[in-house]
Amino acid sequence: MSATVVENYEHMLMCLICRSLFDDHDHQPKFLPCHHTFCKECLREYVRQMGDDIECPSCRKVATIPAAGVAALQTNFYAKYIQNLVCGSGKGERSETCISFCSLTYFDFKFLHLVNLFF
Repeated sequence: MSATVVENYEHMLMCLICRSLFDDHDHQPKFLPCHHTFCKECLREYVRQMGDDIECPSCRKVATIPAAGVAALQTNFYAKYIQNLVCGSGKGERSETCISFCSLTYFDFKFLHLVNLFF
């Protein structure tokens, strides 16, 4: 069942360009102004190729990257929270594969449902 959980939330756990799971380094999830999320590394490469005014790969809305670069874009902490719920934080309190829905609280379910409406 836990594999299904990952598949259901896959679009929130990984960059839709490179398909890498989000992390706290090169694949840190970054919001564009349209609220679509991609990893920092993919956005850096995209900006390198296209300049500071880019089109969102998902919706094609134009986004201007801050003067400080992609790193200055807002980090999508919701994606990191969902990843920690579904896959664990990597600090040993959860299995390496994924948690089952049995261990999620009522509030976790409500949060996941609410976030799924917007992604």
